[in-house]
Amino acid sequence: MKPPEQDVLDRATRALDAGRLEQAQALCEQALARSRRNPHALYLMGCTLYALHERAEAIACLERCVRLDPKNITAHLRLGEVLTADGQYGPALSRFEKAQKLDPTSITALCGKAEVFDRRNQHEKAGRLLQPLVRAGHLNAPTARLFGRYLWKTGR
Repeated sequence: MKPPEQDVLDRATRALDAGRLEQAQALCEQALARSRRNPHALYLMGCTLYALHERAEAIACLERCVRLDPKNITAHLRLGEVLTADGQYGPALSRFEKAQKLDPTSITALCGKAEVFDRRNQHEKAGRLLQPLVRAGHLNAPTARLFGRYLWKTGR
């Protein structure tokens, strides 16, 4: 039998996935009222708040999550994404590097770093990260967009 807060978090996940953000937020609040130090609840709340365009609150939740669960690569990646969107490139890069240390094969971490370099107008650095992915055939939409920007910005 699942603990009651797991059922609440499962419902919050489904609500978030379905775009029912207010419901997801209410369910996360319910789970956090039971356990303020639940990394999964903090992660879901951070994702929900980010979807609601409440970046500062999302960052705070995700930072608490990674402090409580420092090996949670998904939380590091999401925190890096939110920090990037918020223009906090140094901290974002640190999160992507932490995620890459946890999983050296993480394409998401590599692309996150390339995104930070791209936004800092360090297109050569972004390109050096992306070229091996492109050569290996890992060309998904975000990678293609970043690689295209690298080629365009560097005149290639």
